[in-house]
Amino acid sequence: MPLWKKLLILPPLALGVALLVVYDKGRKEPERRDRDELARPVRVLELAPREVIPLAIAYGTVRPSKTWVATAEISGRVLSISPLLKEGEVVPRDHELIKIDDTDQRLEVARLTAEADGLTAQIAKLDQTAKNTAELLEVEKRSLTLTETELERLESLSKEGGPVSIAEADTQRRMVLAQRGLVLKHENTLRLVPSERAQLEAQLAATAARVKLAVRNEKRAVIRTPFPCRIETTNVEVTQAVAPGQALAVAYDVAVAEIEARVGTEQAGHLFRPSDRERVVRNLTKGVDWSQFGISATIRLRLPSRTYTWQGRFARAAPTLDAGTRTAGIVIAVDRPFADADSQSRPPLVKGMFVEVELRGPPVPDRLVVPRAAVRAGRLYTVDKENRLRIKPVEIDFVQGDDAVLASGVQAGERVVVTDLIPAVEGMLLAPATPADPR
Repeated sequence: MPLWKKLLILPPLALGVALLVVYDKGRKEPERRDRDELARPVRVLELAPREVIPLAIAYGTVRPSKTWVATAEISGRVLSISPLLKEGEVVPRDHELIKIDDTDQRLEVARLTAEADGLTAQIAKLDQTAKNTAELLEVEKRSLTLTETELERLESLSKEGGPVSIAEADTQRRMVLAQRGLVLKHENTLRLVPSERAQLEAQLAATAARVKLAVRNEKRAVIRTPFPCRIETTNVEVTQAVAPGQALAVAYDVAVAEIEARVGTEQAGHLFRPSDRERVVRNLTKGVDWSQFGISATIRLRLPSRTYTWQGRFARAAPTLDAGTRTAGIVIAVDRPFADADSQSRPPLVKGMFVEVELRGPPVPDRLVVPRAAVRAGRLYTVDKENRLRIKPVEIDFVQGDDAVLASGVQAGERVVVTDLIPAVEGMLLAPATPADPR
């Protein structure tokens, strides 16, 4: 290729270089900017004091407050039984359930009554004999006085040399001695009367006691219900021979039902006011009446279609703590557990039902409550006025369900982060959403 053709490329190259120089001189330097801080969106809850009602949930099985075993106290054959003596029947108080043949008892009452009448007659005879003996004694004493006077007269005549023979004086002496023997005999008879009367009276008292026992046995032939009850089991038929001590039926009280619920010591503690907690928890197994501290109880029977409730009352505390669970037992009583059982309002609260017991303490005002999940290792994430994260240690008074009731660490009006924040760095910028309670 000729040289002049190779040189033709130089003008375009020079023009391009010139254009690049001009463009580079006219371009501005890029503007330098600081990177903006990214704010993390979070949901917050603004703390406000509110009234808290302490609750504790426990469970237990319904049992009767009293159980009665209808036991035969005499031997005999069963004459009749009540038509209500069937398993599951509710029987009113003082209802005749069973009647046992009491012929032997009635005959025994008649025999012992006749024996008592005989002893009474003997005592009356002894009293009359004593009266007669006392009258005879008076006569014999007078006769003794006469014979002694006559003996003195004869002895006086004999000393004076009068016409009195020795035989006549001796005869008079024998008469005096015989008369003295009669007087002594009657006196001895009267001395024996008190002891003989006491013996007869003792026999009469023993017979009267046997009469009373026979009358009681006669009454024991009829077995009546001691209180309103529900028949649980029966073991008796008409014409059946029964013996003393034989169990014929078992029934339980329907006036009051009981539930022994187990509650943890921590749960039990927060039901009470702070000033009462230590004393009550320390005496959980003693006779401390919880109702005096404003503790109420509600019994719930949860069924698939409906929940039924009864109002309970504190009856007593169980004597020991459960060694395995470290829970205390409290006995809750329900009055009239069979009330409205015939209507559609609720079923009867019968033995063996597994129920829920809600214990409710007195309301506590001005408490700060946060969701339980918002407390992380004893700390709360809060948002300050500049929307920056502040991590504060808090003290929890008690936990109730999904809530944690705070004792200290934060104040009313502070905003608490209720969403997970990972990682959580003190002072990081946050974008709090409208305060809301996630519960």
